Amino acid sequence: MPLHVVLNAYGLDPGESTEQKRALKDQVAANGLTVPPRFLAALDDVRGVISDLDERAFLANLLEEQVQQLADSRATDWSTLKIQPSPASAKGIGPHSSYDVAQLLEHKGLGVPRTAAATRNVIRWLRTVLPPAPPLGNYSGLVPLQPGDPDYKPLATLAMYTPATLSADPDAHLGRLSQGPDAVAFGNILAAVLQGPAGSIGGYALYSPSNAGRTLGEVRQALEQYLCDNKAMDASVAFLVAHVALARKAPEFLVRDLPEGIKIGTPAWTELRLGCAMAERMLPGTSRMMDEQQVCALTSLEPTSDGQRTLMQEQALGILLDWGVLNGVIPDKPQGRHTQEDLKKTSSVFSRQRTLSARSFNRLSTALPSRRQMATQELLKAMPQTSLSQLEAMKVHLPDSDERRNLRRSEPRTRSLIEAYMSGDLTKDRWVLTTDMSNAGKRSNTPYRHIDESSTNSATARQKLNEIIERLPALDPLLESAVTRHHNDQKMGFVTKLKLMFAGLPLVDRQRIELGSVELFTLRKATGKQQVWESDLDRAAVTARQGILMRVVHDNTVTYYEVLYSANIIKHDSLEVTNALDKVASDRSYLEKYKLLADKYIRRGHDVGLDFNAYASGAPAREGVSSSDVILDKVGVTKGPRPLPENVTRESFVPDTYQSDRIEDIAVEITERNFYESAEDMLARAKGQLPVEKSREAHARDVSLLLSLVPFVGAYQDFRDGDFGKGLQSLALDGAGLMIGAGGQARSLIRSLKTLAKNTSRPSIGRFSARVTPSTPKVAWSWNEPKVRFSDAAFDFSKQTALFFNAVFNPVDGYPRLISAASKGLSKLSSLGAVSAGLSKAMPHLMTVDEKMRCYFLVGTGLVDPTKPPGSQAA
Repeated sequence: MPLHVVLNAYGLDPGESTEQKRALKDQVAANGLTVPPRFLAALDDVRGVISDLDERAFLANLLEEQVQQLADSRATDWSTLKIQPSPASAKGIGPHSSYDVAQLLEHKGLGVPRTAAATRNVIRWLRTVLPPAPPLGNYSGLVPLQPGDPDYKPLATLAMYTPATLSADPDAHLGRLSQGPDAVAFGNILAAVLQGPAGSIGGYALYSPSNAGRTLGEVRQALEQYLCDNKAMDASVAFLVAHVALARKAPEFLVRDLPEGIKIGTPAWTELRLGCAMAERMLPGTSRMMDEQQVCALTSLEPTSDGQRTLMQEQALGILLDWGVLNGVIPDKPQGRHTQEDLKKTSSVFSRQRTLSARSFNRLSTALPSRRQMATQELLKAMPQTSLSQLEAMKVHLPDSDERRNLRRSEPRTRSLIEAYMSGDLTKDRWVLTTDMSNAGKRSNTPYRHIDESSTNSATARQKLNEIIERLPALDPLLESAVTRHHNDQKMGFVTKLKLMFAGLPLVDRQRIELGSVELFTLRKATGKQQVWESDLDRAAVTARQGILMRVVHDNTVTYYEVLYSANIIKHDSLEVTNALDKVASDRSYLEKYKLLADKYIRRGHDVGLDFNAYASGAPAREGVSSSDVILDKVGVTKGPRPLPENVTRESFVPDTYQSDRIEDIAVEITERNFYESAEDMLARAKGQLPVEKSREAHARDVSLLLSLVPFVGAYQDFRDGDFGKGLQSLALDGAGLMIGAGGQARSLIRSLKTLAKNTSRPSIGRFSARVTPSTPKVAWSWNEPKVRFSDAAFDFSKQTALFFNAVFNPVDGYPRLISAASKGLSKLSSLGAVSAGLSKAMPHLMTVDEKMRCYFLVGTGLVDPTKPPGSQAA
């Protein structure tokens, strides 16, 4: 055990000199060690504290076990739950034959909770502990009861120290100072600066409207500078005086690890200040040993009794009135002059703002509804007896072997029930649940016949799934409606967020925005297209949607604000920066260039002293970073300047920024013009993309590419109408060798026909019906050989027949007359023969071929209408 612990326990002082230590040794040897009474009393107190902490932990665990499965509104009766309290608690409660939890809670001042929710609040109280206060507490011992006149000259004790060295351990320096020769002088200085109303130190008002929107560190620096300038204090003295004065009047300034986001006048500041007031009331000085999270945890505790509520309201009274003054809700008045109406108004506005802020937080933190989530919900509604795990394991299968065979290979034959519903493929009379398929079937004779496809089993399984499908609504409209609501909620929450950001600005900036003219600009990159061909979609694709630039002109002074959605607003008011941005914002030279170059002009951007990446990605803005090729696009209309309200001056004007109509308009304008995600993008994100949908999208791209070649190889009309089957049939061969397609230029297309249709190209050979068994092509019509179609032969004059050469070199045959008649639109050979007798040799051959073709296509028999295309004839 360390020597100093033993010496302190027995109240022994060894002294500094060797003689004193030798005398103490002789005394202990002669008389032994005697424990002083105060030590025994302190030891008993420590044992009592330890026992009480253990009892709190045990009681919290016991209560948590009892209410773990109970709803908040469930009534509780703790008088029926027996417990054995600690001796100290039993002594405090009084003699009883038995003790219960209700008695113990009442003894600890926590009341008796009557519901599960109130019990959970008591559990939080039981688990709340405060760190031990520092030895000097809140420094009340440093302030003399009867101070003398202050002397602000430098103190000799602090001559060797600077504020930086003093900040490492202020309490150690204050302890030495209180024991040194400068203790009285320092005490007189403290007593002088601590005089005055609450929130004022040496005449400096900590909570004045001019400090609204500033961080606690900035205000402390301003206080120290004020003491140096107005009280002629040395910097080291000013540092320690400010430290002690803040501990006495504004302890929230000394909380450890304060976030930069906490600023004077914000809701976060009110919570921090209230938490410090609660901690200081229970144990003065302890808030200096706590961090921001520990302090704010105290404010989350709910009162367990009316007495506690009254104490908390009394502590919050001054904080609430200061907040109202800082935010322009009520006018500033001397301490104690605020009326009950001021208090009611401030309380109402503060509660409303907190409610809207909490609602905004909940909206912005709500997850986007997904298509899978909604599909799962609807399926569970349609199958109430099915659990989530069972539903996720369910699969559907295509029982029709012909349909399975004709699908592309990338199309699954067995799919998840959820995904089939998601993709819109879950239709009646098509699928069966895999759990309803019979395994005992006839032997499969093709790769696609691997289950029992008897009509009875298939009909029963389909009907069972059909009953489920009938109870399912269309998923896409439900998802669109849910995403639209989510998008609107996000926008409403975002408006509140922007208003809070503007309300947290310093007073001078809030005045400037409220009274000056305001313009908004989005940042985007150049599209790279000719301006005449630029569309709104092109510009939207390169627009940064994580921030907006605001230009404010007030009193002939230009100020730019970068409103970054990551909760930062950066101000630029230097002439160099504002002039450079003004040149870009007011640039209209592109209009003249467009008039000069017309459709050849491509608009380019400018170099700006802004971090475009922060606007595009939401990352923190990097100081001193410039961006190239940036265009500033003005959005909305300019909001003109406004006059000062009546009965106020520029110095006394404190705008109620959060409730301001102008700030509301600006926030709504930003949200509508440059919200960080469009409804279309949000819907696409909610839908996601299944693997089968990705495959179909890739297939659609391939089809689109091939369709662009179809006009050059024929059968365009069928493909354009979406009838891929007939389009393929017009480009293929039948089993007997009838040639009605597949020209020489189409060889590559024919090899890719399986890309254009759900079935492969080989089974389509030799069939015009979708239900004909595939036949084997003859060797003479091998797919590797080029084919010649009618259009190829008609337009290819490099392969003329003997009849053609005969006609060219023997005009008597009548071919020149035939060509001339064709050019005049006379296309029927029979009509041509009736009007011309000069077709002596050509006519017999051509009319024979014509009649054979007509008979083959059944035109000559009258069974079909020759005015309609072959594909439109009835079967």
